[in-house]
Amino acid sequence: YIFDASVWEMTLSLLLGAKLTLVSQEVLTDVNRFNAFIQKNGITLTLLPPQYYLQTDISGLRVLTTGGSASNAEMIEKAGNGTRYINAYGPTENTVLATGWEYDGESAIPNPVPIGKPTSNTQIYMMDGMKLCGIGVPGELCIAGSGVAKGYLNLPALTAEKFIDNPYGEGKLYRSGDLAKWLPDGNIAYLGRMDDQVKIRGFRIELGEVEHALRQVEGIQDAAVIVREAQDGEKALFAYLISKDQVQLQAVRRELEEVLPAYMVPAYMMQIEQLPVTRSGKLDQQALPEIVAVSGKEYTAPKNELEEQLCSIFSEVLGVE
Repeated sequence: YIFDASVWEMTLSLLLGAKLTLVSQEVLTDVNRFNAFIQKNGITLTLLPPQYYLQTDISGLRVLTTGGSASNAEMIEKAGNGTRYINAYGPTENTVLATGWEYDGESAIPNPVPIGKPTSNTQIYMMDGMKLCGIGVPGELCIAGSGVAKGYLNLPALTAEKFIDNPYGEGKLYRSGDLAKWLPDGNIAYLGRMDDQVKIRGFRIELGEVEHALRQVEGIQDAAVIVREAQDGEKALFAYLISKDQVQLQAVRRELEEVLPAYMVPAYMMQIEQLPVTRSGKLDQQALPEIVAVSGKEYTAPKNELEEQLCSIFSEVLGVE
C-alpha cells in the first residue's frame, strides 16, 4: 500500500467489480513465489516496475501496465500478444497516472517507448522556465488537471516551488522535475530527471540522454548510467549494460562516440545479467557492482627506459596497473 499505484488498483477493483488481491512483502521479494502467487490467484491486471517485471515469469495477464522507470522493446515482447501492454507515467503528486501509451500489438516497437498522451482530465505542458516548448524541444514536464494534489503536508516552501498557479487554465500546475518532449504524433518521450544532470570536468551531462544512446545500440536491451568516483578520485560515468548476447564493449564505445560528445561516453562499462532493484522495484544504484578498468588488448611490455617512464606516469594518472 505504500506504492502509490495501489490507489489506482484499489479504485479499479471497486469501480469495476474485480477481486482485489493483497500480496505480502515476503512474496514480492522472492520472484519465484511471486510467479506462483500470480498463477494461484488468477491475477489478470497489475502494475509493475519494468525492472521487476523483467525478472518475473508470469502469464495469463489481460492487462499489464508498467511505470516508475523507462520501458523498452524487451518489456513489450515479453508481455506477448495475449496481453494489453500499457506504458504509464505519473508522479504521486498527480494521484498516480498522468499519461499512458498502449502498444497496438502490430506496429514496430518505437525506441524509446513513449509514455503516451495525457489521461482524462489531465493537461500536460513542456516548459522552459515559464515558456512553452515546441514539438521535439526538451522541457520540464508540467501537469495540470483534476489529479493534481494541493501540495505537500507541512512543507509550504516546497509546495510554493512545485505547485504554481496554472498560467494556461484553472487550478494549480505541478512542476514534475522530469525532462520530456512532445513527439510529432502527439505522444510524449520521457528523457529523464532534470536533477539527474551532473557535472563532470566542467561539462553538464544528462544521465538519461546517455542511457537513451546506449539503448539505441543493437543488442542492448537495457542500460543504467551512474556517477561514481574513479580510482583517481575524480567523478566518472559508469554504465551497466543488459543483453542476451556477449557485448563487445569497444564496439559499443565506438557507436557512442558517433552520436555523443566524448565527455558523455562512459569511462567505465560492464555487462551484467540484470539491473538490481529496490523493494519498490526501482534501480538500486548502491547494489551495482564496482567496475575495474581493464584493457581488452594483449599486454606489451615497455621496450626501453623512456617507455617505462611513460607507462609509470599513465599508470599513476589512470589508477590502473
